[in-house]
Amino acid sequence: MQLVTVHKVMISASIGASLLFALWAGWMYGHADSRSHLVLAVVAVATAAALVIYLRRFSRKQGRGRGTRKSQ
Repeated sequence: MQLVTVHKVMISASIGASLLFALWAGWMYGHADSRSHLVLAVVAVATAAALVIYLRRFSRKQGRGRGTRKSQ
């Protein structure tokens, strides 16, 4: 397995973990009514969104560097 592939898998796992954490924090906010859990949920969703953007840009950059350009 190449390092690029491992990197993509780890980023994807981090996205999943962030979303699971956001769900947990949202559930805790509903049960404990603590605003800190709401803040944690929002930050976790923002983190997941940032990781999705990073993964897309990383994947696009890798695609360009591997000779996928059309010859002119």
